[in-house]
Amino acid sequence: MARSYQDRDLKLLFGKAGFYCAFPACPNRLIEPATPKDAEAILAYIAHIVGSSDIGPRAHPGMSDKEKNSYANLLLLCGHHHPLVDKQDNSYSVGELHAWKSRLEAWVEARLTEGMRAVQFAELRVVCDSLVSETSQLGSTALISVPPADKMNDNEMTSISAYRMRLGLMQAPQVAQFIGEYATRIDSSFPGRLRAGFVAEYDRIYANGVTGDALFLEMQNFAAAGASDLGSSQSVRFEREAAGLAVLCHLFEICDVFKAPSVATA
Repeated sequence: MARSYQDRDLKLLFGKAGFYCAFPACPNRLIEPATPKDAEAILAYIAHIVGSSDIGPRAHPGMSDKEKNSYANLLLLCGHHHPLVDKQDNSYSVGELHAWKSRLEAWVEARLTEGMRAVQFAELRVVCDSLVSETSQLGSTALISVPPADKMNDNEMTSISAYRMRLGLMQAPQVAQFIGEYATRIDSSFPGRLRAGFVAEYDRIYANGVTGDALFLEMQNFAAAGASDLGSSQSVRFEREAAGLAVLCHLFEICDVFKAPSVATA
């Protein structure tokens, strides 16, 4: 069968897995940051839980190609474990692979939660410096707080994004304080340039037809741009990813980086 993945499914898969291999205790993170000479390298292999072939490992002929290629049936593995689960398919069942996926996604959420508790101005400075636009030609925004649940509903976001939104908003007051102090003490154009960087990325992703949870997770990936230094430890990466998530959720709540509900008023 032809393997054709929807962009939404891929963004959910990578976003929920945090670019880690799902094989238990595998230490491999499946992305290498860009270098001065090369773009970032994605090292992940997309594996099928129910086999992609009707006659291969973990085959299920009654399952449609669309179902087989959907997020629910996919997981990420490294180059060592991807062939292993197919060559030893009697040892690695459909149920076990589903369990791996669930455990990995829960682990990523737990590390983000720990990272969020550790976020301070230093982490916010690192991620924000990597996200600001060189110039801002955007008009000013009213910075009106919109109930996140209403805005999430209007942006077709579901429970997949809800936990991360709640997590990010834990640090919204600190993000607001950081942005305000940075603007007052260092660069008065900083808030506008930060917003411009997010709006430009949002517009780019949205123009490619990505919406809902997939769009939110892709924006989170953008917000974590400062998290992948080659020398960073796992804990530092998650602290910086959490800082990026906090900035994204703060901007989601107070301005028009995402579509505002039609009922919102000034």
